[in-house]
Amino acid sequence: MAIMHPPHGPKYNDSHVAEPIVYRLLKEQLDDNFQIIHSIPWLSSFIHELHNNKSPIGEIDFLILHPDLGVLALEVKGGILGHNSSGFYYSNTSVDPVAQLNRGIFAIQEWLRNNGVRIQIGRAYFFPGSEMNISELPPSVVDNYHLSPVKLILDINDLDRVDEKIRSIMSYFKNSLQSVSISKFAIETIIGMLIPSVSYAPCWHSRINSDNKLWLRLTSEQQECIDWTLKSNRFLISGWPGTGKTVIAVETARRLSTAGDSVLCITFNSLLAQKLSKELAQHPNAQVTTIYSLCSKASSYNGEKADFTSEWFEKQAATSLKKACHKGFISKYSTLIIDEGQVIRKEFWEILVEHFSTKKIIVMCDAAQAFPYEKPVSLTEIEGYLQQPAFFLTESLRMPKRVCERLKTFQQPTHSITNSRQNDEDTLTEIITGNQKNTLRQIIAQILSQGLLPAHIIVLTPSNMAVHQSLVPQGVKVESIGRFRGLESPIIVILAATDMSNTEFFCAYSRATSRCIVILDAHDVKKGKYENLGRLLYSQNKDHVDSEASKSLIQTLVEGQSVTEITPQNDIFFIAWFEAWHAYILPVQKCEATRLLLEAYLINSNTPAIYTWAPDSRNSIMMIGAEENTYAQHLELKYCDTCSALTPHTIGALTAGTCNACTKFDDKRDLEFEHQASEILNILTKRNQYPSDIIEKLPIQIYSIGALQKSKYETTQDELVSAFTQLSLEGRVAMALVIRELTIGFKNSRTEFKVGEVSKKTYTWNKNLLVFSFPQWQGFINDAFAKLENTGIITKGAKGIRVIQSKNFKTKSS
Repeated sequence: MAIMHPPHGPKYNDSHVAEPIVYRLLKEQLDDNFQIIHSIPWLSSFIHELHNNKSPIGEIDFLILHPDLGVLALEVKGGILGHNSSGFYYSNTSVDPVAQLNRGIFAIQEWLRNNGVRIQIGRAYFFPGSEMNISELPPSVVDNYHLSPVKLILDINDLDRVDEKIRSIMSYFKNSLQSVSISKFAIETIIGMLIPSVSYAPCWHSRINSDNKLWLRLTSEQQECIDWTLKSNRFLISGWPGTGKTVIAVETARRLSTAGDSVLCITFNSLLAQKLSKELAQHPNAQVTTIYSLCSKASSYNGEKADFTSEWFEKQAATSLKKACHKGFISKYSTLIIDEGQVIRKEFWEILVEHFSTKKIIVMCDAAQAFPYEKPVSLTEIEGYLQQPAFFLTESLRMPKRVCERLKTFQQPTHSITNSRQNDEDTLTEIITGNQKNTLRQIIAQILSQGLLPAHIIVLTPSNMAVHQSLVPQGVKVESIGRFRGLESPIIVILAATDMSNTEFFCAYSRATSRCIVILDAHDVKKGKYENLGRLLYSQNKDHVDSEASKSLIQTLVEGQSVTEITPQNDIFFIAWFEAWHAYILPVQKCEATRLLLEAYLINSNTPAIYTWAPDSRNSIMMIGAEENTYAQHLELKYCDTCSALTPHTIGALTAGTCNACTKFDDKRDLEFEHQASEILNILTKRNQYPSDIIEKLPIQIYSIGALQKSKYETTQDELVSAFTQLSLEGRVAMALVIRELTIGFKNSRTEFKVGEVSKKTYTWNKNLLVFSFPQWQGFINDAFAKLENTGIITKGAKGIRVIQSKNFKTKSS
């Protein structure tokens, strides 16, 4: 069943019959991938501003959202409808539902855009009390340009096939609007914006303070354990993360130090050693060191010359420590406390146990938190060294309950684990995205906007994954999972890598004391990566994962990487040098029509290699600047081991799989080309400073960019972009000049144009058009008009006449 808002039934309004019927049909016949909002009002001031409408309030009856199919606005009218020259009419009111819905869609798209969300909304109508034959419907509610006409209306004959009809209409608009899939996160964001709810739940800052007071203190179990450590000569504590092993170690060291004992605290982790040192700063009888630092000091104690490298630690450290211990290096300590004992290697254990054979040894360990490269020891081995069975802690309170439960996905506990904290859903968020780095940036910004400090956040990654400093604000630390083991932070953000193991996930999740956020790559989840977690998440969110995996756009991948601007950022076009590919790039522009015209110009020019791609390209990329500049060479974006990045690869049979970045490694910037690009931009931005003869002699593609810009037409309109993409290189030029001619007339209240006259007039605008014969140019103009007609911007009139559809003809001044 569909997820309805509100869930308890339709809102009460003037529609006592029709909307409740449609509410029930939508809920029962659509599945839970659909989220549906019933009754979306907007303020009268916004409506008045857009439409000069004095109505105090407007409303969209139903807004249907689906991650793959997009967004559809549904207008519902009861009674029996008719249609005449004034539009639709029906028994209950004189309001035209088509015009009403068009106003509503435009208003809500504008409101969302003003709030940072860009979506395209399709439209449909549900008249449950009427019966309508497709041949008798006006063009405003049926698309006859398809092989099978698309009817945008559901009527009395569709009551038992709502799912089929809604999916069909939404699929039609997804294709015609060229809209992309929407993540479930984005859908939730839109719903939250349109129907915000107010909660009196405490903010995260208050929750963190509360967690520190309630859960990061000694429990009765931990207090009992401390009592045992003080009384016992040997004591081994084992427990899951969050059970308080380090807390017990610190408190035991404090009490023994206060009693006059000299305590040596050893751990494997340098960050944990720094934390323990701070905790014990007021207890001079307690010394904290890492096992590596202890061995280094032992070498110096022996008077040895050591380079203290990782190789030295592997081969010589144990020998140096043993030799120094025989000389009395650690004889002054009466107590040995080891935290993270599972990663102290066997050879060191043997030395330490020997030299503390008659003294107190207290050990904390968690065998689940050990990586193979550390050569860990098992709990059984430690029990053998101490001749003491482990005492198991069972209360894991430091981490949120949901995080504690998730750990069981990675490691099944060997004993009962309890967590008495509330099971708050927002304490664990697992995000599956097509762009991890962008998501990381957004998540951190969102956390900081909630009033938290950078110091509250730690970003954890595997040791082999680098996070560029541009992704995290100053003050937010990035640490490797292994290095941060044994520590904690209120907010943990995990940037997951493809090859992360269950152990790494186990260690990383367990570092959070208030909230854990995990960011996973959708493609990797789909491919079965991330071990247990990846398989579980894919089985639970297959459709969402598939949708997110399909949204890894080239533009998104390139954004955020270092490029050198060749043309400054502006509203016309932008070209840059991309060092990673050793080539220029013409990325997605503010105006896609401009990019297509620039592409046509560059293909017909002598240029260095330039990569470009469409806004919806995922792995298909084009290269301009091949040996024969009569076409754009199609390539695909693939990972290159040599470049350690996604790079363009050839597709041709002879060179398939070749990385172009590798083959063009020696390519350098072309200053002449850069000067030419800058000069073109100057002409387009400062055209009044150039004489008319220079403007007229511009290359036809550049001239047409200026003409399109000067037209003040809304070039971001999906219908226009769709028309441009269907045209040849020459046809794109013709389209730009047609739009210029149409807007000149439209601004003078003219809506009818003779195709032949437009052909003749535009043919004289630029001398370089004479490269075509007039019949050729007339063919290009005819094709441009045909594409505009197909997209509904114009319609056919009398023979040779085309008529502007005012409601679809969008100028920037309208």
